[in-house]
Amino acid sequence: MSEEYLSFRAEMMRFCRRFFTILLSGILILSLTATNTNIPRAKAQPQIPFREPDWSTPDEVFDLAVSADGSIVAVATSEGLKVYNAIGSLLWSWSQTDFTVTAVSVSDDGNVVVATRYNGTSGWSHLLFWKNAKTLSGNPQPNWSSEGLGGRIAEEALDVSSDGNQVVAVGTGPNVFYWNNTLTLSGEEQPTTWWDYLDYWLEFVDVSDDGDVIAILGKYETGKSFYYDAFVYKDCRTRTRYQNGGYNLTYDFGSSDTCGGIALSNNGQYVVAGVGNRIYFFNMSMTGDWAPQWISQRKEGEWVVAVDISSDGNVVAAVTNGLFESPGGLVIFQDATSKTGDVSADKNFAAASQYTEHNYWNVSVDGAGNLAAAGTGDYLFAVNASTGEPLWLYNGTYSKVSRFVRVSEDGYVVVSAGYEIDSLYYFSLARPPVGGYIVPTDTSAESAIPLLILVLAAATTITLAIKKKTST
Repeated sequence: MSEEYLSFRAEMMRFCRRFFTILLSGILILSLTATNTNIPRAKAQPQIPFREPDWSTPDEVFDLAVSADGSIVAVATSEGLKVYNAIGSLLWSWSQTDFTVTAVSVSDDGNVVVATRYNGTSGWSHLLFWKNAKTLSGNPQPNWSSEGLGGRIAEEALDVSSDGNQVVAVGTGPNVFYWNNTLTLSGEEQPTTWWDYLDYWLEFVDVSDDGDVIAILGKYETGKSFYYDAFVYKDCRTRTRYQNGGYNLTYDFGSSDTCGGIALSNNGQYVVAGVGNRIYFFNMSMTGDWAPQWISQRKEGEWVVAVDISSDGNVVAAVTNGLFESPGGLVIFQDATSKTGDVSADKNFAAASQYTEHNYWNVSVDGAGNLAAAGTGDYLFAVNASTGEPLWLYNGTYSKVSRFVRVSEDGYVVVSAGYEIDSLYYFSLARPPVGGYIVPTDTSAESAIPLLILVLAAATTITLAIKKKTST
């Protein structure tokens, strides 16, 4: 045998000895980790894969909206309105001295962006409307703006129909503002198509895809107690002028210290609301004395803080926060349209207290009801809404990460934000395989040991083959 061949054989044998030493040490350590009860293991906190955002940007966010396919993200920030594309490039922005952008909404295709501006000195708000939003750049002026609306329009108090041709806003106290045929309007001081005055402080609104149904949640105060009511307007596109309390349906939730908002299915058929420690589900086909189709009552001291509903109304997601010994969590209801009476959640995700000292703030579900996302300010969780299994999480700085959470209608984009600088995060998700999302497999020490043993066996076989070859 040549000297070159003998040198090669010697080098291979040294490599194999080092390989076996390291590998056996690793197996020993993993075995001790799996069996020694003196080594701490995080059993109490479920292990969820960590995910980094595709991009983030330093904005201080007051409201957040995303198009159905996630291609456009519109943000109300301390610097004005900003519109980003899917790769994080700022397409355009708008700001005006002495005005704050307080709320924003986007049409499904992303071509319409609406926002409200508020002047704290005068106390007046105006609606702003941009068409062809995907093609704009720089600092474009809106195609039209509304007449003065009175006081402030808050986040979740503004919405636009699927095609952008209807807009609704509530707030400034007791007012409902509705604009029809908005794609044909232009200029300043545009009046509402119709408006109404309700003796409530209106806080939340949602509109059906066709713009014909709106659902509103408001409250009034008596003494030191707050009372919440829901209101539904139908046939909104054919209404004109002042409505004089012309809603079709209303429901009195009674007194409560908290509420979690209201959400309407895209077809305008179903409504979910969260008030106090209860989740209420309504069917629009009911007439007369409108009442919930079902109610889910949480534990005493467990408050509903946000709700959302799938496009067809068949999946409902909510987040709750608990006091004392009643921890909150993310709860999901499947087959919501067929439930009646008193119901319990079908899927429960771990309480936020298992991960952070902060409570849940927001929740969002995609149109098909497959993906739910929830935020605690410092954590963002993504959950398979069909199984309740966690998919991934992102952990950042409180309260920058997830005061606002939005899942795109198609379920492939999650956007979140907070009140602080460095608070806009964009996550694009791979389209799931046939059969839905796959929950990542366990990567604990127990599952790793058999794999290492197989690797060791394969390495031994290869080494013996080399030794036999070199000895001939």
